[in-house]
Amino acid sequence: LTELVSKKTLKEVMSTGLLLLLSLIFEACLSHKRLFWPIPRQDRTASTSVAPCGGTSFEQAYRQNRTTDLNAGDTIDIIIFEQIRHLREPMRLAISGPNNEDFESCIWLNQIPQHTLPNEPRNLTIRLTVPDFTCKNCTLQMLAFQTDIQDFETDSTCCAYNSNDTKTCPLTQYYSCANININGGSRSRSDVCVQPSGWANRDLSCNYYRSMASTNAWEMVSGSNTTLRLKTSGSIDGLPSADTHCMQTNEGQIPFKTNCHRTATAATELGLFEGGELQTDGAIAIVVVVLLVTVIGATLCITKKKGIRNSNETDSF
Repeated sequence: LTELVSKKTLKEVMSTGLLLLLSLIFEACLSHKRLFWPIPRQDRTASTSVAPCGGTSFEQAYRQNRTTDLNAGDTIDIIIFEQIRHLREPMRLAISGPNNEDFESCIWLNQIPQHTLPNEPRNLTIRLTVPDFTCKNCTLQMLAFQTDIQDFETDSTCCAYNSNDTKTCPLTQYYSCANININGGSRSRSDVCVQPSGWANRDLSCNYYRSMASTNAWEMVSGSNTTLRLKTSGSIDGLPSADTHCMQTNEGQIPFKTNCHRTATAATELGLFEGGELQTDGAIAIVVVVLLVTVIGATLCITKKKGIRNSNETDSF
């Protein structure tokens, strides 16, 4: 009897242990990172092959009041909830156009390195300035590349991601999107949707990704043991140079992109009809020209009328 009880207890312990192990594996596979603010379309943190936003549409999130209004020019903190840290996992942030999910033409921050702190749930904050353009029914996308399935643990491994259809990176990644409206903008999207000028990785490839981590890219926020803030200006340790980043890749069939390296077009460089700002001297000159044209036009009109009247008076005699 004792032997039977012992065997039964052993089986129960083994069964419980196996279930616990499977639950840990299941959690590790399904719990990673997502946007926390702006409000994401869904709260799922797992990786998914449903690109580019994880399967929840703009309309579905809109009906659930999951839309965030932003003001052009404001400084905000993008918050990413990281439930489980992946080693050397790069990320990017991008903004779509109105009523579409085309993110490639507006990469807001690219090649964001992973931190090296212990693996525990954290909030990762990224302070950015909202671009100065109006964007209704737009989407903010966080894209984090799975390092384990792409073998990013070796520094030489790179993959390309141009879009969902043009890529060598696996389709299954961490996609998290938020419905946003950018209000009060005064410029065009193509002029001002650029990476911060002081961002350490702004000159790296716009569409090739590899393992990346830094010991000082993220700083602990004062008063919190679990909130980190990204350094979006200044030097960062442990980063590749633009000359070496993915330059030896075998994925040569997809060209390297550099469009995310551009800087914002200064408003004074634009013409008057392109939304540029007029200098005071230029404004005065235009006013003077308009007045001159008006005076000349009025003079010609009066002279012409006098000529017609004099002609009529002569004919009457």
